[in-house]
Amino acid sequence: MVTIQDVARAAGVSTATVSRVMNHSGYVSEKTRKKVREALKSLNYSPNPFAKGLITRKSELIGYVLTNIENPAYVPTARGIQDAAWVRHYQVLIYNTDGNEAREIEFLSHLRRIRVDGIIHDSVETPESHLIRTHLSDLLNDGVPIVMLGTPIEGVRVDRVSINNAKGFHLIVEHLVQLGHRRIAFIGGPEKNFIAEDRLKAFVQSMESFGIEVDSELVRHADFRESGGYAEAAHLLAMDRPPTAIAAANDLMAIGVLRCARDHGVRVPEELAVTGFDDIRDATLVFPSLTSVVVPSYDIGKRSVAILFERIDGVDRLPEEIFIEPVLAIRESTVPRTARRAKREAASR
Repeated sequence: MVTIQDVARAAGVSTATVSRVMNHSGYVSEKTRKKVREALKSLNYSPNPFAKGLITRKSELIGYVLTNIENPAYVPTARGIQDAAWVRHYQVLIYNTDGNEAREIEFLSHLRRIRVDGIIHDSVETPESHLIRTHLSDLLNDGVPIVMLGTPIEGVRVDRVSINNAKGFHLIVEHLVQLGHRRIAFIGGPEKNFIAEDRLKAFVQSMESFGIEVDSELVRHADFRESGGYAEAAHLLAMDRPPTAIAAANDLMAIGVLRCARDHGVRVPEELAVTGFDDIRDATLVFPSLTSVVVPSYDIGKRSVAILFERIDGVDRLPEEIFIEPVLAIRESTVPRTARRAKREAASR
């Protein structure tokens, strides 16, 4: 195994000089710096990260804990986290819990053992989980900063970055009401799931703000998956008075609604308008293309790492909640392409 002493001998300098070149600290002439770099390259030297961690007290590792790695909504967030971390030469360890509390606790324990420098947490299903709260508190007591994405944890005060769900559903309901819809159904996520409850609350408040009473029969709960959206849409479309619009709490379920409508011979958007939330890549690829709330997931990932690095660097301030404002991407699942084209042409005259 090549050591720093081997590099120093090959370059004809001291080990302290090699260390300064590698850590970009202190003055080293360009000529000497070049010799050290050539020696590092020729010997294929790789520093021992554990030894470096003992000196700097930094592991240069960040843990990202998420619920469902198969959900496309997480992909741009993970990319934003990794891109922002890479700027500081940090590695990101991704842990997928599948909504399993025992697995999440095991992951948090592992992150504590390997002494990561910080954690992006986007996983907890229920904010009142006592065991998860205990493990997060232990990490904070060890000096490990945590940034939450979406779900707050009861009794754990940390920075949080989240989408403004209330604004998102206001945009959806406003759009549907302007199109003449009043019998609007909602397909949400699992009961007692914070994100699901928050989006249901946002939907109900938005409907009430437009003077529309929510029919409890039109509120359904699924599992945030396409199959769940399909099953609940089948139930709604079989009603004596089916809804004229269905707002799903995420895009995967909305895509399930589109597939169900097609299988049942229901024309979208002529007979049924459909909206989603998250604006995943597939929202533009399905037919008809899906009207959806745009969540800037990549930027949320980058923002969360920026906040985490502030904490790692010792910035001491009260935890803050940052709500990202969404926009609505209107597509063919609510307004036919011909109608949208005619509207644009009229506006340009």
